[in-house]
Amino acid sequence: MSTSVRRVMNPVSTLSMTSTVDRALHVLVADRVDSVYITDDTGCLVGILPDYEILKSVLAGTHTTQIVGEIVTRHIQTIPPDTPVYQIAARLREWRTQSLAVVEDGRILGRVTRSEVLESLTHGQTDQTIRCDIDEDEDEEPVLRSALAGPRFARLRNQQPQRTVELG
Repeated sequence: MSTSVRRVMNPVSTLSMTSTVDRALHVLVADRVDSVYITDDTGCLVGILPDYEILKSVLAGTHTTQIVGEIVTRHIQTIPPDTPVYQIAARLREWRTQSLAVVEDGRILGRVTRSEVLESLTHGQTDQTIRCDIDEDEDEEPVLRSALAGPRFARLRNQQPQRTVELG
C-alpha cells in the first residue's frame, strides 16, 4: 500500500486577499517557504502569492501598502490528501513546481514539497534500493521511473553503491 500525501504534507499559514504584501513577506520569511496561500472569508483556497511577486513589490517599494489581492496568482496546482506519494512525484515533475497545495472540499490542508516527496519515496535509501522497491510494485513503476528519470537525479542513477568500512 502506498503512502498518501496526508502523511507527508506540512501545515501552511494563509492570508486573506485584503492582507498587505508586507504581511505576506513576514509570513514567507517566518515560515521559510517560497509562497503564501491565500484564502477567502470562508477559508477556501483562492490563490497563491509566489516569492517573486513579493520581491517585485518590495523592490518597487509598494509592499507596505499593496494588497495581496492585486497580485495574487489564481491558477493553483492542487492535489487531494489521499493522493499516493509516487503520483505526486510525477505531478511535481510534469507541472515543474517545487510544491503543491493539498486541498479537500476547497480548503487547504497543507503543502507538500519535492523534498518531502523524495524523502518519503527513498526513506533515506540509495537509488539502488529505490529500484528494488519500484520493481516490487508494478503499478508504481512507470510513475516512479518517470519521476526519477529527470536530469536532477542523473548522479543518483549513475552512482555506485557505497560501502561502509568500520575502522577499529
